[in-house]
Amino acid sequence: MQRQARQRLQALLFRNDIRYASKTSWTPAHRRWIARVKLPLPEQQIAFEEYVQAVEEASARLERLTRAIEAAVAIWRWQPVVQALQALRGVQLIHASRLIADLCDLARFANARHLMGFLVKLIDRQPLTVAYLRHLGPYGEPISLFWQNTYYPWAVTNNLLERPR
Repeated sequence: MQRQARQRLQALLFRNDIRYASKTSWTPAHRRWIARVKLPLPEQQIAFEEYVQAVEEASARLERLTRAIEAAVAIWRWQPVVQALQALRGVQLIHASRLIADLCDLARFANARHLMGFLVKLIDRQPLTVAYLRHLGPYGEPISLFWQNTYYPWAVTNNLLERPR
């Protein structure tokens, strides 16, 4: 959301041939520059102000969600794995926690090639198919039934998962 809001704002500025002279965007200096920008027509200024507000709202929303994810990860059993992923360059908390939430136990992959094969299968599919596979599991109905009828009850009885409420 934040990236799209920023792109819409920048596109409006580019269409009006207004360019930020410095190298780095979305720094405090860039935000001060945006606060001083005035567009020639009142209608454009209204649209500009709406886009600026959308960027601010998206940034605030991202901050709230990040704090909520931090609190959830702090008590999650996969917290050490999330922290280890964050040691990689460019991997932030939100990315690491999403990856582990999608993949769960990385030990289920025999090696890196198996993991990458799984990820490539997800990336190459349409979003609707990916959502369907997340619901059913990557191998379709049989693995979903195995998960529901065999693994999940076993994991609950061995205190590996929380009991459903």
